Amino acid sequence: MAKGLTTGPVYLKKGLALRYAKKYSEALKAFDSAIEAEPQQLDYQVERAMVFYQAGQYDNAIRCFEQLKAMPNCPPEALYMIPHLHHLQEHHELALSGFYEAITVLPPNHPNYLEALMDIGKLEYTFTHNFHKAATAYMQAVRQFPTEFVLYSKAIKAYNGAGQYSQADSLFSVFQSFDQQHKLPEEFTKFRRVAVDEYSWNKRQLLIYRSLDDPKSPLDIGYKIYLLASDGEKIERTFTVEQTLPINDGATYLLCETIRASGGHRTYPYGWKADGLSIETIRKGVSLVLEGKIGASASSTFGK
Repeated sequence: MAKGLTTGPVYLKKGLALRYAKKYSEALKAFDSAIEAEPQQLDYQVERAMVFYQAGQYDNAIRCFEQLKAMPNCPPEALYMIPHLHHLQEHHELALSGFYEAITVLPPNHPNYLEALMDIGKLEYTFTHNFHKAATAYMQAVRQFPTEFVLYSKAIKAYNGAGQYSQADSLFSVFQSFDQQHKLPEEFTKFRRVAVDEYSWNKRQLLIYRSLDDPKSPLDIGYKIYLLASDGEKIERTFTVEQTLPINDGATYLLCETIRASGGHRTYPYGWKADGLSIETIRKGVSLVLEGKIGASASSTFGK
């Protein structure tokens, strides 16, 4: 092969094309040739490690990235990929410690910096159940990337999980202001709601969504609460928190339920004044219904 055709960049392009075509053995040979031609180019070694990653050979990929991490001029990708691979292998403790290490070294403008913060938030939320640390990670991401709107919902859920309800409400108000400025993407504006809480009752998952629009009239819905079936996939029951005309005790919100089979509506004798409505009290009201401690005070079936 002519000298001009045996340079590192040529082998690099060949390796990338082969990797894209999922010809992993041939891609490795091309990257090996690139490294032999220009051993000082650590980017070639990163791309070689990515062959193992894309081929699902995670242990080999980890070994390659660990070797890169030990080098004086460690490529930043290695700092993220090592815990990312541990995460894929469900080695959660190794992954979490690795992500924390990564954010101390990666520059904030590096693409993996945001991913590392989000992975920390996810693991602290779902694995350690340290909701305070999850909220801290998500808020660090919010401050650095204020237009990554998906972060707000995650941070709000973490705050509510930690019992930091006022912080969750404050952040929701910030999110509403983005809506009022028409800055939110369609994924939020289409259904006019945001996920604000996720918790378990009797080993069943419940999801709480809050309306972007503050209720102004009777029957306006402020919150929807979904009880998932035991498989965690289908919705089994749907509760709502609806505005009502003030009743005897001054409550202006009532706990209701949509009857999924018939499309009917139930009202429960459980309500809130505006200053008493919170995720904490909504959880309590729904639990009382699920435990059979309160029953519907009225029900109706529409269209029948």
